[in-house]
Amino acid sequence: MVFDEVDIKLLGMLQNNAKLTTKEYANNLGLSVTAVYERIKRLE
Repeated sequence: MVFDEVDIKLLGMLQNNAKLTTKEYANNLGLSVTAVYERIKRLE
């Protein structure tokens, strides 16, 4: 699996605080909620 820059940022955010909502991650990354949800599922 190849991680892009957004995946690495998302992983860092999840490691720092895994209790944020998908919407909060999306706002911080400038992505849609669906895109963040799909990335998290792929990373799992």
